[in-house]
Parts: sequence; structure tokens; C-alpha cells
Amino acid sequence: CRREIGGGKARQAELRNSPPGVECELAEPAELYAVPSVPMSISEMELHALQERAEIRAEDYQKRAESWRMREQLFALLPGIDLNFGANYSSDSFLLNNTWTASGIQLGMNLFNLFAIPGRLEAGERGAELADSRRMAMAMAVMAQVHISHRQYREALYQFALTRRIANADRSLTRLAREEAQRLEGGFLEVIEAGAREMRTGLEEHRAYIDVVRTHNELVHAVGANALQEDPRGADVATLAAALQRQYRVWDRKTEVSDRLAA
Repeated sequence: CRREIGGGKARQAELRNSPPGVECELAEPAELYAVPSVPMSISEMELHALQERAEIRAEDYQKRAESWRMREQLFALLPGIDLNFGANYSSDSFLLNNTWTASGIQLGMNLFNLFAIPGRLEAGERGAELADSRRMAMAMAVMAQVHISHRQYREALYQFALTRRIANADRSLTRLAREEAQRLEGGFLEVIEAGAREMRTGLEEHRAYIDVVRTHNELVHAVGANALQEDPRGADVATLAAALQRQYRVWDRKTEVSDRLAA
């Protein structure tokens, strides 16, 4: 348990970007064991992830870059055109006109580039097909991550509900053991044993709730709900933080489902 606490403190300092050794005090939540909600169905989460995940957008940009790269290669095969225009002057006194202007157009092309056109086109088509395949594979990976994260969240919710029911039962047994010990003026060993069992199940209850919060955060990331929906250009840090807080407010809405077993 101490090892987990030490690792948790180091991880928290990393997330806060604070120097090592800086102590902090966490505020106790207003609602203990309140479970964060999932405001979307599984189909809506799939669609949202395909639209908002940064990996999918990166593949879209890569496909557009491949298209522009193929166009650049084709433009490089076109004939080169040079335009010449200039003014001239001569000090020869025997000339009728000492100043004159000249202009011209020069067209040049490497004939070997004509044989390279089919290969360039085929390479561009292969690049486009590869970009489509890569995007499809990324989309399948994102959808699988959404389903796995959702399943893990529901399993963590089930385990939390089960451990909380056991913890509540142990608390009731401890209370009954104390009442019986006070009435019979003895049996303190049973009270100590019940209290130790209550502490153990209470620790398991805390760990189960941490798993619920962790899997919920993983689900939020898998769905892409942490992607900023508003235009970030020209916004300061406070404005960006407020925009993200508005997005998280939907997912941070608490629901009391911890006293019943999830299906």
C-alpha cells in the first residue's frame, strides 16, 4: 500500500509538472464514491471517436498530403517555359537605333520524363491506397479501443458495486459485534476481528473506486472527448481550460449507481 501511495504521488507530481519533493494536499471530494456518468451509447461513442480522435485526423491529413505530393510529381514532368524580356543599348554610332527591347519564349522538355509518367501515376495510386488502408486500420483500432474501454469500465463498475456491498455488510457486522460486546460485557476479540475485516474490505472498496475512475478516464480518451471542440486560435490558457471544463462537465456528471450491481 505504501508503494502504491509513493508511486501515486510521483505520478501526480508529473501531471502537475511540479518539482520533485513538493508536497500537496488533495481536497476531499464533495460526493464520496459518486460514479461519473457515460452520456453516450456505444454507437454514439464510436461515431464520436471516428470524428474527434487525433489519430484519425492525422491519417486524413496524411492522405491529403499524399494527394498533393502526387500532383507535385506530375507538375514536375510538364514542359518548362522560360519567358525573356529585356532592354538593350549599344554605343555603336553606326547603328540606326542604339536602344531596343527584346522578348522571347523558350519551351523545353526532357523526353525521358514521358516514360516516367506511368510509373509516377502508379506510385501515386499505391500511396493513396496505402493511406486508405492505414486509415482503415487506425479506425478499426480506435473502435476496438472504444469497445474495450467501455467493457472495462462496466466491469470496474460491477466490481465496485460488489465490493461496496461487501464493505457495507462488514460495517453492519462490526456494529452488531460492538453492540453485542457492550451488552454481554465481553467478546472484544470478535469486535477486533470484525473491525480488521471492515478495514480490509474498506481498502478494497477504495481500490475498486479508483479502478472505476481510471477506466472512466480511459473511456473518455478512447472516445475523444478530451479533444478541444472550439477553435483554439488566439485563446489564452485560461480560455482553453474553461473550454475543456465545459466539455468535461457532461462526462463528470455524477450518478449514484454504486449501491446496486451493474448488469
